[in-house]
Amino acid sequence: MNSGESLKEYKPAAMRRDLRLPVRFHAVGSGADSQVGYTVNVSASGMFVGTRSPLPVSTVIEITVVRNEEVQVIRGEVIRIVTPMLRAESEEPEGMGIRFLNPEAPAVEKLVGYWHQFVSRQFQPRARR
Repeated sequence: MNSGESLKEYKPAAMRRDLRLPVRFHAVGSGADSQVGYTVNVSASGMFVGTRSPLPVSTVIEITVVRNEEVQVIRGEVIRIVTPMLRAESEEPEGMGIRFLNPEAPAVEKLVGYWHQFVSRQFQPRARR
């Protein structure tokens, strides 16, 4: 954002906002048990999942997000990981960056829509008393 733009005018391609939702994930076709994590941020193209057990880069995963008893199952690919050693160089938590494999899927659209609602509430002006 440059100094001449207002917050309303500034719209990055993949705006991310923090909101923690619990998730379960597993590698597709692995037969391994699901692991737990939480959403750190979400955009229209992917998300970052905080976890102490990130899966290797290029792993195709299935992520289950539960919000208000509504279950969304999303497929993605691990595109980067943050381990304890890498975390020393970053402010990010341990975890993994996920690129959605089908960003137009209804489950992704619902999750991103929820994120947009959260973001819009964050930036609404508060009523003066």
